[in-house]
Amino acid sequence: MPEHAKRIGDARLVRNGVSPKELAKFKVHAKKDSFKVGTMGRLSPQKNPKLFNKVAKELPELEFIWIGAGQLQTELKSKNINVTGWKTHEEAMQIVNTFDVYVQTSLWEGLPFTILEAMALGKPVVATNVVGNKDAVENGNNGYLCDNADCFIEHLEYLSKNHDKLSAMGQNSSDRCKEMFDQQRNFEDLKNIYLN
Repeated sequence: MPEHAKRIGDARLVRNGVSPKELAKFKVHAKKDSFKVGTMGRLSPQKNPKLFNKVAKELPELEFIWIGAGQLQTELKSKNINVTGWKTHEEAMQIVNTFDVYVQTSLWEGLPFTILEAMALGKPVVATNVVGNKDAVENGNNGYLCDNADCFIEHLEYLSKNHDKLSAMGQNSSDRCKEMFDQQRNFEDLKNIYLN
């Protein structure tokens, strides 16, 4: 994205953000009896629930959760998917906190706040390799970027069996969110641009 702005002329990048401090209250130890993979958003063509379903179907031993609803809910047919319907922000964050990995199967994105919130909660992210997701996820550091279902399946299976890597990527997500997507810090940067 920044390269497009540079073509216009002198440009400065100020990122969107979330409040890691506010989201920290949802970051509590959650007792789990299964490996949970989840996402959040409307069930629409953009969010590509068909891909989410395909990945879930190939990993029947994992639990998949979709927070949201929409016209493509019927695409989620795999028996290991739980669709929660719409939740308040607080309820949604409590559920995201129980995830082991946050997944984003979108065909396109801006900069998804849902990924940033999951990162603030210390979740590794496995996402489609599209603009927006690429801005938040550093491939191999705080998650993986994928071009197809096989890539999602491979990395989710790997993370489900490698607790140390899962934990390290989760910490990297949290650190990256604080460093690059802290709402307050980014607002101060924007303010300083206007003041100068």
